[in-house]
Amino acid sequence: MPGNFAYITTKNTFNGYESSSNKWTEQGNVISVDSATDGACFYQEKIFVASDHVEKIWPKNKELNKYDALFLTTILNFESIKYSYGRKRNLENIRKEKILLPNRQDNFDWECMEITIKQKWGEIAIKFKKELEKLE
Repeated sequence: MPGNFAYITTKNTFNGYESSSNKWTEQGNVISVDSATDGACFYQEKIFVASDHVEKIWPKNKELNKYDALFLTTILNFESIKYSYGRKRNLENIRKEKILLPNRQDNFDWECMEITIKQKWGEIAIKFKKELEKLE
């Protein structure tokens, strides 16, 4: 019988979703990181169950929103090329990792990240609508 909570594994597709569960172990609004194979990252908006080798990360001084999280996961997934089964994106390597983010006056420019994602979503929505119109 299906549960109410996503079971997130080290799978690198479908947001890490494997199945569902009736119990949850993790708070939502975090980025899940595969620490077993290729280091794939996904935004988990809602509470969920995590398998072994799924790490959770979030900014220290900011509450994530889905736009910030989608920007960060995009950057993190571009950087995941450094990882493989032999060099895992485990907590030790995550702590050492440095990524470049938009910056304004020595602070992360969260507004820029949010605007960028919203703009991309708008562009995708327009393309999708045009493709649907072609099918009609």
